[in-house]
This record gives sequence, C-alpha cells and structure tokens, in this order.
Amino acid sequence: MNPTVIIYRNDKVYLLSIIYVSETTKQASPATYEIQQDGSQYFIATASKRLYIDYDSAKDVLSISSLGDYLHN
Repeated sequence: MNPTVIIYRNDKVYLLSIIYVSETTKQASPATYEIQQDGSQYFIATASKRLYIDYDSAKDVLSISSLGDYLHN
C-alpha cells in the first residue's frame, strides 16, 4: 500500500509530506521534506537517499521514485 502524499507551500518553499500508516498498529508516521531542485529535476532528500519527483500534467500523475505513482484527489 502506498503512503499518503501531500504537497503544499509554506511561504516560498514547497513541502512534501509522506504519511505512512502501520497496517498492524494503525499508527500514522508523518515525515515532511522540502522539495528541492537540481537543474530540471525535483527531489526530496531523505536520510538515506534522494527521491526524485516527476509530474505528468496530461495524466495528472505524480511519480516519486521508489514510492510509485499517485493520482490527484
């Protein structure tokens, strides 16, 4: 199951929050990252790696490397 992803703006910075919910305990574990840019690529820097973000406006699909694709709700 993919975690919930929320993108929002705080002043001039865009943030991405990932909310994992444990299937066993039903506890939510949120994590928030600043969306950064390297040339034409966008990414968030987690503790261990960069997760790259891509948006296909024609399909309205957000792709996050290693997390999968997300449809806009």
